[in-house]
Amino acid sequence: MKASAFQGASFVVFFGANMFVIVGLMILNSQRIEIDLLASMEEIKRLRGIIPICSSCKKIRNDEGLWDQIEKYIQEHSEAEFTHGICPECREKLYPNFAKKDEQQ
Repeated sequence: MKASAFQGASFVVFFGANMFVIVGLMILNSQRIEIDLLASMEEIKRLRGIIPICSSCKKIRNDEGLWDQIEKYIQEHSEAEFTHGICPECREKLYPNFAKKDEQQ
């Protein structure tokens, strides 16, 4: 049984079209992987490294050499947000009158 020229041409076209689709999907997938890799590298870049911090006031030296509060630096380099409170030890040290009132109650 010999294949007709039409069958041969149909096979070539079908095979070529399938290869075209496969190559296109591979290119799209590689682009998606590259985008994901770049995003991951950016995240790692922000979360790693040595951070120069003042041992007294705890300010952090930024890339321009200026000193920022630790909250500002972390907010600019991560997705963290801060809320503030005061711990019992600092409250007693900074506001001794309030600490005494709580003891009396």
